[in-house]
Amino acid sequence: MNWKRFLLGVMTIATVSGIAAKPKEVKRPDSYYFMRGIEAAQDGNTQDALEYLNKELSEHPDNGYAHFWIGSLRYGNDEYGRALTSLDAAIKKIPKKDPEYLSGVYYVRAKTYAALEDTAKCLADMASAIKLYPDDAAYCSYRGQILYELGQYDKSDADYKAIIALDQGSVMGYMGLGRNANAQKRWEDAIKQFDYVAKLYNDYSSAYSFRAESYCGLKKWPETTDDLIRALDIDGDSKAFNQMCELPAEVVPMMLTKIKAKGTAQPAEAVWPYYAGVLLQNSKRYTEAIAQYDKALTIDNDPTIQSQMALCYSRLGQFGQAVEHISRALEMDTTRVIDMLHKADFLYYDGKTDEAISLLGQMIEKYPSIPGFYRNRGWIYDSSNRLELALDDYNTALTLNPDYEDALMNRGRLLCNMGRTDEARADLERLLELDTDSADNRAYALYFLGQPDAARQTIEQAMEKAIARGDTTDLDVTFYNEACFYSLMAMPDKALHYMQRALESGQRYFVHFSNDRDLDNIRNIPAYKALIEHYTDLMDQANDSAAIAVRDIEMVTTEVPFTREGGVCKVKCAINDLPLQFIFDTGASAVSISSVEATFMFKNGYLTKEDIRGSQYFSTATGEIAVGTIINLRKVQVGEAVLTNVQATVTNSSSAPLLLGQSVFQKLGTVELDNVKNVLRLTYRKQ
Repeated sequence: MNWKRFLLGVMTIATVSGIAAKPKEVKRPDSYYFMRGIEAAQDGNTQDALEYLNKELSEHPDNGYAHFWIGSLRYGNDEYGRALTSLDAAIKKIPKKDPEYLSGVYYVRAKTYAALEDTAKCLADMASAIKLYPDDAAYCSYRGQILYELGQYDKSDADYKAIIALDQGSVMGYMGLGRNANAQKRWEDAIKQFDYVAKLYNDYSSAYSFRAESYCGLKKWPETTDDLIRALDIDGDSKAFNQMCELPAEVVPMMLTKIKAKGTAQPAEAVWPYYAGVLLQNSKRYTEAIAQYDKALTIDNDPTIQSQMALCYSRLGQFGQAVEHISRALEMDTTRVIDMLHKADFLYYDGKTDEAISLLGQMIEKYPSIPGFYRNRGWIYDSSNRLELALDDYNTALTLNPDYEDALMNRGRLLCNMGRTDEARADLERLLELDTDSADNRAYALYFLGQPDAARQTIEQAMEKAIARGDTTDLDVTFYNEACFYSLMAMPDKALHYMQRALESGQRYFVHFSNDRDLDNIRNIPAYKALIEHYTDLMDQANDSAAIAVRDIEMVTTEVPFTREGGVCKVKCAINDLPLQFIFDTGASAVSISSVEATFMFKNGYLTKEDIRGSQYFSTATGEIAVGTIINLRKVQVGEAVLTNVQATVTNSSSAPLLLGQSVFQKLGTVELDNVKNVLRLTYRKQ
């Protein structure tokens, strides 16, 4: 845990730790073990801090301040029982004439009660903290949030108004009032608050993302989309991103147009084609989404973009392409667990069952405590009729997480198929006790428990609700589950009807269709065979088109000589047609040039005012943090490879070396260092 951050953010150290000026009549302890304990806590050494503070209490058991620090450390470690014991002692032993420190004790104890979901005691302690020290805005902000979550908006408003009275330049009070107004659908009142925040700080993204929510409530779509664009442009605001993903279908074209306009204005920024891809993907326009993601990848070869492109290909049934792109994502970041699961799924859907099982086995060896890997491998074993192996994996998943709903569902169904009905009933009844949010799991549980009518009603109601709220993203899954239910219940006409609707809505998991035992009752019906054949042909045609498009992408390999000087490799390059020599550095994150070269380029027309993009902090080779100017290099040529719109950092040091870093290498396909021929071998997509 970062204790400096914790103490500043959670405990309001400026008012409770003794760093701030203390009342003259208060003598706070300065004994050796106490001061060493505080020092260790601030340095993030929790265990050392606890040892020192406990030694302090063994010598001075009435040191309430030591009890407070121990309680705070225990709270930070999620040891809530021990935290309460120490904080209770602190309240009794800290002098009443030290309200700053005492208020901090009540604050941390309030947060402890909140973690224990005891809201009444939490609010009582916050009232005590504010009464003791009413000038701390953090206290009002925290209580205002709790009251907001309870729906007590008037009381919450009072706390946010108190913050404004304490500091008119702080945005938190106005943001709290606006957020509360949004919760009550008082959209115009909310807009007034966010307008004021935007005037106070015009680069505060939350002002725009929250105001976008207000405009959305009023169905003012031009204003909504403008604010979302502004919030995304400032810092990729996560609330704005989520709102963008939830825009009504009729607003998507407007948002898409504005995103593409930003992309044109900021050609070096990969986020705009990425956002366009997300919008198109959510609209099930997968081919168009892939084109946007591909555009983003030419700017920034980011694993998230590769992953999203893989998902689009999978929705088109092009699982070979999906595997290729998800593999690229994992090459860049081997810790992306969800991508590992996706890759195994894509391999299975591509008919490579053994490869999928092997991959999941590798993941289990690497992450033996993640139940999802066992559940997914069990599901593939189950689907390929290796029932005992499937059961072993479901058992392990449920050992790791006894309430894992999907594993309960899968094991319950498998036990039914194996004739072990009593064991199956226990799993299925437990699933219903958990009050699962998944209508599919609930419906299957009801069906296998002998309640087919209730099962059918559950899934039909879920489908009706999805259609009513316009949630059609996974409607193909719902239709497919309907087809499975009606097949299980030996109602082939309805099963075929919903299977056709599933295929029309985008279901393309043909390998799984052939393995899914739920479809056994309709698999040999001529109408079913014709349906599958028709949509398989459509998918094959799409795959052929994609293959042609891939062949049209020309990959080129070029060799660039390098020289060694002082233990580094130097490569000749051209920046905006100016010949330069750069150090080839795979450890550098970006291209960097010194202020001398940048000044020369600017004075001689190789850089323009439009190429200067701002500033950013970066880490030097020695670990120091420095600030540099960000510029856009319109053209970077390495050998025959030409890249456009590459971001670079201008360092303030006139003697800094010219580094060719990852922002160039990521745009190139592969980079090989041939120490025999002394060349860099670059394989890249010809633009």
